[in-house]
Amino acid sequence: DGDGTVDLIMSEATTLEADGGSLTVSEDQDRLGNAYSVATTHTTADRQTVTQTNDYDADETIDLSVVTDTDLSIDGIETQTVTRTAADLSTIGLLTVVTSADKRLVTTTNDVDGNGFNDIETVFLLQGIGTQRTDTSYFSSGGALEGTYAMIVSGEGRTTTQLRDYNGDGESDLRSVETTAIGVDGSTTGSVEHRGQHHSLKGRQDWSTSD
Repeated sequence: DGDGTVDLIMSEATTLEADGGSLTVSEDQDRLGNAYSVATTHTTADRQTVTQTNDYDADETIDLSVVTDTDLSIDGIETQTVTRTAADLSTIGLLTVVTSADKRLVTTTNDVDGNGFNDIETVFLLQGIGTQRTDTSYFSSGGALEGTYAMIVSGEGRTTTQLRDYNGDGESDLRSVETTAIGVDGSTTGSVEHRGQHHSLKGRQDWSTSD
């Protein structure tokens, strides 16, 4: 408040452990040295496990714990798991990312509320010709498929296709295709076309720009 009195003191200290791990403690204090909140980050020596804790009211009870585990298999597949735990030790979130050895396939599952069912699943695939495809599936709290969304970008980046299935029945309710072309004179032309089920035309927009 600009009255010349320090209202908040922020401190951070990192300790290197004998086995190569490290522990960082961050603390917010009032001007009398009383702690407002305390956060810690512990990293193992192999850097495969990072544990973050937050005590939001400095009552010496951990309110939130986030543990990130990274595992690399002998065939090069990397699996990263992020687990969020509440003060009562219940799981309130679980995120898993699996990356192939060649980095071309990444599968992400997210249980946002920790009830044991994935709420969102995303699969990213980079094909040999450079085409990128991302498929996202949305699930109910009980694990039932509710809808999907897919985006496909061509290798040269000039065609983008979006597919939306609003009810998870496997049929695209809306298909949008955007294309762009560059002429020899530097001009640009493009279009966006929307089609519903049975390929019925829902709308189309065309544009062009000169060099």
